[in-house]
Amino acid sequence: MTTYRVAEAADLLGVSDDTVRRWIDQGRLATVQDAGRTAVDGEALAGLAESLADAPDRDGLRSSSVSARNRLPGIVVAVRKDAVMAQVELVCGPHRIVSLLSTVKSLAVLAVGVVLAATAGCGAGTPDRGRTLTVLAASSLTGTFTDLAAEFEAEHPGVHVKLVFDSSATLAQMAVERAPGDVLATADRKTMDQAVADHGTDGDPTQFATNEIVLAVPKDNPAGIHALADLDHGGVDYLTCVATAPCGAAAQALLEQDGVRRKPVSEEVDVKAVLTKVEAGEADAGFVYRTDAIAANDDVTAIEVPGAAATPNSYWVAASAATAKDTDQHELARDWITLLTGKGKAVLTAAGFGPPG
Repeated sequence: MTTYRVAEAADLLGVSDDTVRRWIDQGRLATVQDAGRTAVDGEALAGLAESLADAPDRDGLRSSSVSARNRLPGIVVAVRKDAVMAQVELVCGPHRIVSLLSTVKSLAVLAVGVVLAATAGCGAGTPDRGRTLTVLAASSLTGTFTDLAAEFEAEHPGVHVKLVFDSSATLAQMAVERAPGDVLATADRKTMDQAVADHGTDGDPTQFATNEIVLAVPKDNPAGIHALADLDHGGVDYLTCVATAPCGAAAQALLEQDGVRRKPVSEEVDVKAVLTKVEAGEADAGFVYRTDAIAANDDVTAIEVPGAAATPNSYWVAASAATAKDTDQHELARDWITLLTGKGKAVLTAAGFGPPG
């Protein structure tokens, strides 16, 4: 049986992770346990994709949650074939696509289960004209940057914003190595400073927000954790990010400051990975940003961490070095930074980010 993570299901349906979680809570999407974590049933996902594609207001269903990355991935919902040809039907976000393939190719599609836009024509709804602004952003910025990307595209007709989320350290290294990217946004000053020193940016970085570390526990809190000291109790499994990620470095400093002796059971690649495991009940607690706990709604409870408010993580943004010789791309990158430090403040504040400073 094919299953999908919540984030994968969201990409396939063309909605946000939070929308998928809401549909799961409402019973519109069936879930199963896959290797100890909650996953979306593939057959149920295909059924919902079909119903959304056929809905009269299908565009309205997604207007506030469609990812600005606009990669138009799709899910196969039907295959009709004979010995020579096959008709493959896909739902790609709000679009229903029917493609004729050879039977051999259709079997390859079924083996993969999920096809990207280029495989069978799902990209037909994406214009080839215009330019792309690629933003490399810390994973804790996923929700806010997705919203801001839609606003940026509306203000820049013909421009497509591609969002790449990962740990700040990974993204900074990408910028230094001249990987595709026009803007770099990190969740701490140290990582940005290193990117600047290694010539991965162009121009001075700008601080645009702050964020605090909290301890997230599952909504039913089976381990009975109510304070940081409870992490030292026997049998308690908690998570942090890797020490090279800003969320991991901050958590490590707070643990040492507050005298917690037990080590985390695992160090995850970024804060989203920590949150996902806590939400699924795979850990008793995990250190995440306040904004991540807010975005999770009632799936987790946030416990204040002593000292976190006094030492918040600062978020920084800069144009990448890749834009230095491209005036048009550099201008787009500067426009993105202007949005972040101007009208975008309202979006950041609503998500729980603090002001720069």
